Amino acid sequence: MAFTDFSTLNKVREMFPHIKIVYEDFIAQKIKPFRYSVSLKNEIELSLSTQKPGEWFASFFLIAPLLKAAWNKHIQNLNLWVQTRLYADDILTGFPDFLITGLNKKQYSFLSAPMLAVVEAKEENFKEGWGQCAAEMLACQKINQNKDIDIFGIVCTGYVWEFAKLSQETLQIDTHVFTVSELQKLLNILNYFFEEVEKQL
Repeated sequence: MAFTDFSTLNKVREMFPHIKIVYEDFIAQKIKPFRYSVSLKNEIELSLSTQKPGEWFASFFLIAPLLKAAWNKHIQNLNLWVQTRLYADDILTGFPDFLITGLNKKQYSFLSAPMLAVVEAKEENFKEGWGQCAAEMLACQKINQNKDIDIFGIVCTGYVWEFAKLSQETLQIDTHVFTVSELQKLLNILNYFFEEVEKQL
């Protein structure tokens, strides 16, 4: 199997019946404002003005720039990977669109634990996105061999963003939906997301 075989959360439930899936808020209400550059704002506005469909366009021109902006504040401790193979076992394997790990300062180019977060880009199909993202989060947890490390996940179209957290055997999917049209708010959330990820180190 592969992550792409997990087409829905029901498939995750079938394969991993011990995992409890709940929909509840976990993102803090008081989030620090994130300062970003005018050039990032212009870049995102230009991408939005073209309105090109497709996962690849969204990944390169919307998702990646926003992730990089937030990651830049945490670059001393975290590494951001793109389309890197993640292998936990023959069921939990594949290529997350984006993967966030602790930074191994001795081996920058080698993927190493702890695995901390995954980002799955989907073109409007959030049901499929959450199936794949949940499987990727479970893979991270298994590789870490430590269920006390929370794993974070994002499913997004580039325009719409949703967030989740895997704690022990509970997958929390936040009920809030965030959009790139509220750029300041979304970047505040992404920065908070990276802060929470960094706390797991």
